[in-house]
Amino acid sequence: IYYIGTSYMLEEKFNRAGIEFSRFIRNYPHHALASRACYLYSKCLIASKDYQDALSYLNEVIGSTDDKELKELACIGRIQLYYQLYYFNKAREEARRFFRLFPESKMAAFVYLYMGKIFQAQSDYSKAEHFYQIVIDNYNSTDAAREARFSLGVLYFSNNDLGKARRYFSGLAKSNDALSKEAQLYIAEIFVNENKEEKALAIYRNIIKSNDQISKHALFRYASLLKDMKKYKEAEVAFKELIKE
Repeated sequence: IYYIGTSYMLEEKFNRAGIEFSRFIRNYPHHALASRACYLYSKCLIASKDYQDALSYLNEVIGSTDDKELKELACIGRIQLYYQLYYFNKAREEARRFFRLFPESKMAAFVYLYMGKIFQAQSDYSKAEHFYQIVIDNYNSTDAAREARFSLGVLYFSNNDLGKARRYFSGLAKSNDALSKEAQLYIAEIFVNENKEEKALAIYRNIIKSNDQISKHALFRYASLLKDMKKYKEAEVAFKELIKE
């Protein structure tokens, strides 16, 4: 049952995975993999935005497991959940607790990343920038560093510092994953702000080809920009394509 759940997670079928993990936890509460199943079940619950139940399972993992790595993961999960629930003070307390319990953790990059996100959400931009820079300077080759660069780009974009925003987004835009496409969407918005609409349209067209969830956002922005440019026939075609999607 446990491995059926993990196979569903690899396929990003979180509802099905959650059913299997829930069944495993219920049927084998004392199994050696029970705590790990609770953790993975919490990830499925987060994917379905069932944050309160996810938090309960993360608390159970932290209280029951002796597996240091799993406990670290659960603590980080709890920081992420508090952030998503706008419990920013609790998230910061949990981060301090993490560093106290796991001072040498290899997962510290993600905690610093979330500290940046928390301060950014609270409009304390200098502290947010400070924590993002810690991730970039000390964990440069990690996924957390890529996220930190993206978050810095968003921070500068929100504060209308388009030059710095472009620098961070451009460094991410060369690959073809979801984060790269999100960065490209921001670069397109920067071109719109600079009255370089044709360059923005070219970026949107490129993302639309990928035919995924982000491509739908690109298609909407593409259609809207065409309308703003008074290219009504092309905009109508794009909006009709969006409706079909």
